[in-house]
Amino acid sequence: MKIDGVYDVESDASGQYATVTYDPEKTSVQAFEKALSKDQFFVRGEPKFLK
Repeated sequence: MKIDGVYDVESDASGQYATVTYDPEKTSVQAFEKALSKDQFFVRGEPKFLK
């Protein structure tokens, strides 16, 4: 799956989290949720924004 505006994804299966680097002018957290749900993956909890 590819989402325009996403530059990098680092995931940790054992910790069940992912860090996504993206351009907020090109995509959004809602776009991630929609794309992931098509493949039966789901976002749990609220996203945390890093600086």
